[in-house]
Amino acid sequence: MNYSYAEMKKMQKEAFERVKEMQRRADLTARQAREEMGTPKTPPKRVPDEPKRMKLPVEFPPPPAGEASAPSGGQQPLPLLGQLAALSDEERENALLLTLLFLLNGEGADKELLLALVYILGGDFR
Repeated sequence: MNYSYAEMKKMQKEAFERVKEMQRRADLTARQAREEMGTPKTPPKRVPDEPKRMKLPVEFPPPPAGEASAPSGGQQPLPLLGQLAALSDEERENALLLTLLFLLNGEGADKELLLALVYILGGDFR
């Protein structure tokens, strides 16, 4: 069905008026419910939940006695990077997936996503 511009404007105006009427009724009902319950007019302010975060260790354990000291740049290598370099490709992938799994779980990720990661970790696809 084809409508003219004037008809479209009229229908739009009627729809807008219906929305305003529904909002007015909702406000009136909410106001009456607050009066019956004796609650204040403004709702209490919601304090946002503290995000879930993993706490990192403040101090790293000292490197084993057999490891070399600082490289020529003067910076200490990160202990975890040295350990990751010694892992095989499969072990590195598993370590990455486990890290991702723990981070996503701490952030409240979808349980299906977490189960998919666990499935990938447990599967032997070779």
